[in-house]
Parts: sequence; structure tokens; C-alpha cells
Amino acid sequence: MSVTELDFGSLQARTSAPEKGGGGWDLLIANRWPFAAPFYLLDIGDGKSIGLSNKSYWTNSKFDELLSEIKGTVDLKKSQKLVDQAARLIYTEAPYIILSYPYLVDARRKDCFKGWGTQDIVSMNGYFPMDRLEPM
Repeated sequence: MSVTELDFGSLQARTSAPEKGGGGWDLLIANRWPFAAPFYLLDIGDGKSIGLSNKSYWTNSKFDELLSEIKGTVDLKKSQKLVDQAARLIYTEAPYIILSYPYLVDARRKDCFKGWGTQDIVSMNGYFPMDRLEPM
């Protein structure tokens, strides 16, 4: 096995669609996570997004049909069923193996400390500096 660390531009070039020069690798481990909303998570398997959000080059016609139906559905219960079917399909075929889930759950003691911010303490998108807290 050989490991190659790439800067952003090189990574984009290597993971672009094969017809645009991408590919030639067997395993990609990347620190990339879209928003936690189902639409963004399922987009990583969209056959139309190969080389963009779909870095595994995976295609599945049933999955693409489900995505198309999800995008056109306004009924929440029907949408939930479709998302569940699509999520099960991409999980079963495993074009991606999620190594970690970066969103954290946190707890705050507002009875002991004051100065909490309105943003998450720690998450993929931000960090709340603990030195701003003061004892009550």
C-alpha cells in the first residue's frame, strides 16, 4: 500500500470524474462531511454527481430513481419512507464507509457557568472558546 497526502486542488483533480482524468486510486479517506440533512447526505450517491459530491463513482439506477422522487415529494411521511429506502440501499451496497460522525452532542451547566454563546461548543463547523465562561 502506498499513501499519498494531497492538497485540495490535487485531491479535486484525482477525484474528478474518470472522463475528466480522475480515478486511478483504490481507497480514498477524506475529511468531508456535508450538512446532516438527508438530502445532502444522499447526494454523495447521486449518479449525476460523479466527480462532484459522488467521489466513489458509484451508480445505482434504483437509488437515482429514489433521489428523483425524494426531490419532487412534498409529503413528509412519503419523503421519510423514500429517504429510508435510499439510505438502506446506499448502506447495503457500501460505496462509502463512514469512519466517524463529526457532529457532537454537548451538555452545558447554565446553573454553574455564565457566558455561554449561542453557537455549538464543538462541532465540525465551529468551536466555542471555553475561556469566555465565568463561574456563577
